[in-house]
Amino acid sequence: MHSLGRMFGFGFNYQASVIVLTIRDAPLPALVGLVSGTVAAGLMQFAVRIALTIASIDDIVSRLAFPAFARLQGHPDKQAKALDLAILMTGLIVIPAQCGIAALAPVLVPLVFGSQWSGAILPIQILCLGTLFRFPARYLRQAEFADGESKRALGMSTATAILALAAFVLGLIWWGLPGSAVGFLVGAVLGLVASIWLARDMSGVSWGRFWLMVGAGVAAGTGALLTLHMNGQWQGLTWVPSQSFLSGVVASGIAAVVFGVACVALLVVTNRPALEVGWRLARQAMWRKS
Repeated sequence: MHSLGRMFGFGFNYQASVIVLTIRDAPLPALVGLVSGTVAAGLMQFAVRIALTIASIDDIVSRLAFPAFARLQGHPDKQAKALDLAILMTGLIVIPAQCGIAALAPVLVPLVFGSQWSGAILPIQILCLGTLFRFPARYLRQAEFADGESKRALGMSTATAILALAAFVLGLIWWGLPGSAVGFLVGAVLGLVASIWLARDMSGVSWGRFWLMVGAGVAAGTGALLTLHMNGQWQGLTWVPSQSFLSGVVASGIAAVVFGVACVALLVVTNRPALEVGWRLARQAMWRKS
């Protein structure tokens, strides 16, 4: 009966965590609509879809990593190493991708989707930055669940949801649609900090390397934005319509090259060991396919 009770408690806490995190994200466009109108709600829905498309890779990784975390139960050093590897390897994909989207959004959104969506550019950029702090918090929760600490993991979900919604609503009231995106970013950072504190028994995670990776992506994105600014495609927070479709494509191509070169160079300088591990894993995967 005791084992049955523990299994039931684990299942309840896990499903409750899923519901809490759904409540965290599902009402965001509706909240924007209540405060700023239907047009703003549509722009937020569009921004969320763009920003969370690539970031959703963490859902796949977390499902794959959960059994590995569970097998390492009772071995905190090995579990911390696996958690560290999952965070850094996901970061090598998500951080450059999201920072690249944020950097090129001022040109690509109007070119691909039309100028009617230009109002979503700034929210997309800020939401992309916010997603960088969500996947480490998710992996921490999964590691706690895998370690049998389902109550603590549920507490982490609840804390991140409360912080996310509170920051989002305050930003929305303060500055409308752009403020809600800023609130999303602030809530994501606070949620990660709270998750790290609640999972403080899991020592050994290389948070310094993670923050350096984020800094490299943001710096490379800033360089790409400055390139767009020099090409006259981006002025402050305003996208400047291209004289032609071709000029927009050329400008985005140049900015993409600047971003790619800067991002790779900065990652090599700040996270060479993680890049070497990622490259080794990629080669192993390619050999298995062949």
